[in-house]
Amino acid sequence: MKLSLTSLAIMATIVSGSVAKSSTCDSDQIVICRGNGNGGLLSLGNIAPGLLGDNCSGGDVYCCSEDDVEQIGLINLDLNAQCTLNRVL
Repeated sequence: MKLSLTSLAIMATIVSGSVAKSSTCDSDQIVICRGNGNGGLLSLGNIAPGLLGDNCSGGDVYCCSEDDVEQIGLINLDLNAQCTLNRVL
């Protein structure tokens, strides 16, 4: 019984590790959320490695260059042209 519980815990860790790699942006990018139940407004995501934060709980997750966000601003950012769709929720 203990062996099977240990095996399940190890498998869960492996699976969550593979999900974590695919759900975060590069180090020079910022997470941007769209359509998270607030009328489609954009907001900065609070994604920790492998976890989607509350800000991205119901919308698409984009990875955008930090430089673009700083120069253009969040309001004028064209997600389809300047960012990469990372995950659709």
